[in-house]
Amino acid sequence: HIHSPYAGLSRQLRNVRNERTNLINNRDFAIKWECNNVVNSYNFLKTNEPFLIGAYGEEVVIGSLSHLPDEYHVINDVNLRFSPAIRWKETGEYIQSCQIDHIVVGPTGIFLLETKNWKSSNLEMNADVLVHQVRRSSYALWYYTGDYYRYYERPKVLNVVISLHGVNSGRKMDKYMDIITPGQIYDYIQRQRYPALSDEIVKKFVKIVERQETCHSKY
Repeated sequence: HIHSPYAGLSRQLRNVRNERTNLINNRDFAIKWECNNVVNSYNFLKTNEPFLIGAYGEEVVIGSLSHLPDEYHVINDVNLRFSPAIRWKETGEYIQSCQIDHIVVGPTGIFLLETKNWKSSNLEMNADVLVHQVRRSSYALWYYTGDYYRYYERPKVLNVVISLHGVNSGRKMDKYMDIITPGQIYDYIQRQRYPALSDEIVKKFVKIVERQETCHSKY
């Protein structure tokens, strides 16, 4: 009767002692196991570092774009596919698929946005690569929308690089491409440009891009 109220507590205490003994006996194995987990996690992060950095950058830009007024349409992660591959005459290469980070369509224009979470020094060093990437995407988008417009009726697309780590004031990647920061997106996109796009033009372009069907090219 004296010990019965503590019978359950005594069992718990024995279990704790047994568990402690097992942990001590298996200490070396447990340390090795946890070290392997740390190494595997580190290797995973290093292997996927470019993707993770890029994904973070795109989330920051999406957050900035979410503040635009309702008349602006934001299409993220646009994937264009061509069958057969299309020939880009500027470089002679063939394009079978193309991924675009963001496309914004609204009354002030159509914007192709490429997000880069690079250091400023890397932007300078890899400017040619970045210009090639954006111009390639711009050509793919131009070709993709071609079946829906007459040649001279296709609306102009403005190419923009979003740099998360800042840019030199007034710098342009080339004469057809601006480079800005996430904090400048809101004002940059809403800057009045002429001629303004009608609601009909905006909705038509959005409908075309949102399909993201494989384009059966003429080549």
